[in-house]
Amino acid sequence: MLKSAVKEAAQRLGIVVHRDKRSDANGHHYRTIVLDNPLAPWLDRRFAELYERAKTFTLVDAQRCYELWDVAGQLSHVPGDQLEVGVWRGGSGCVIAAASPVKRTFLCDTFAGVVKSGGRDSCYEGGEHSDTSVAHVNRCAAGLGLRNVEVVRGIFPDDHIEMFRDKAFSFVHIDVDVYQ
Repeated sequence: MLKSAVKEAAQRLGIVVHRDKRSDANGHHYRTIVLDNPLAPWLDRRFAELYERAKTFTLVDAQRCYELWDVAGQLSHVPGDQLEVGVWRGGSGCVIAAASPVKRTFLCDTFAGVVKSGGRDSCYEGGEHSDTSVAHVNRCAAGLGLRNVEVVRGIFPDDHIEMFRDKAFSFVHIDVDVYQ
């Protein structure tokens, strides 16, 4: 009980202790103490609770999601909607939407995996991350109680030129995986 309380307190300070199973020639065991960023704002209770509910819907880690949430929140007073291009299952886009719940947040994806891969792309051939759907994104938004999310299917911007022609955006997160 005490051990887990100490470990939890250390994690709140950005200290992670890992027990290393190696030992030296004398049989001494070692622990590695990894100092993450000592300033760990993503451990803020409000954000941590949000991320805990969104994390299975994103490939984006907690620190990067915190940055998106924080910046979107700082821009909440700036006129314009929010947009994320490349949403996979919607986790990071819903984090953005939660930061400014009075703003309309458009989440755009093909929901068919990576498209337009080419010779300049070292890791993608096409179709990767196709294990998603509009329903996944809607479940994420509903699970977070968000009413400001609009899911848009298709290739951005090709399929949506008219839809977004006269829109103003205060925050845009582009998370695509290919050069073109």
